[in-house]
Amino acid sequence: APLQNISFKLGVEVDGADVALNVTPNNWDGYYLVKIVDANDDLYLGNDATITDEFMESIAHEWIMSCDSNLRAGHSMQEILDGIAYKGNVVIEKELMSYSLYTALAFPIAEYDGYYQVVAKPSYINFSTEEVQQSDLDINIEVTNCYVRVADLKITPSNPDEAYMMLITPTEYLPADYDDEVLLDMVLGEFSYYAYNFKGEVTTHLNTLYPNKEYIVVAFGYSGGIVTTEVCTKIF
Repeated sequence: APLQNISFKLGVEVDGADVALNVTPNNWDGYYLVKIVDANDDLYLGNDATITDEFMESIAHEWIMSCDSNLRAGHSMQEILDGIAYKGNVVIEKELMSYSLYTALAFPIAEYDGYYQVVAKPSYINFSTEEVQQSDLDINIEVTNCYVRVADLKITPSNPDEAYMMLITPTEYLPADYDDEVLLDMVLGEFSYYAYNFKGEVTTHLNTLYPNKEYIVVAFGYSGGIVTTEVCTKIF
């Protein structure tokens, strides 16, 4: 598609690894895409970068591939736009990696020859996250109404704005001599698929527990790829 003269105003607010990206289209009321990439990504621009034809081909190709895979999965074009693209002024909040360099890009897409295509060079802003510090966050874990296959779990952090990671697993899956260091390694490694990130209080009813099994709840502060607290555990 022919490239148009369209721009976006971008602003970033950083708090540790938490980022709020403000995007305001200057002269565009259609759909647009936003990407945030780190310094290891081919789309990272850095200071005084020039947007080359190869760069434009890369973002166009990435968008087309994303569309194709979603269309093949049975999604309509409107569903893809609703799920991936933005319109108007938005604030996008993300937790990124601690103390890292990033580029945020915004670029418009429009229907051309029956297909949504990238129709302008991206506007971009470079920024850095802050180093995530150790925290005095206290995580209280309560397990009540524990019966054969069910239990009620309540996790209460002392600060509702700080992020933490949580995992529940039968203790038989752990080494017999496990300690906090082993728990951290397993939650962040082998068991990472089953771990969840939260902020604030969590209450949930567990109803798929195995009978006559000992379980452990593991929780610890975690932000921007950094463990920020001691490990908290509760066995039931």
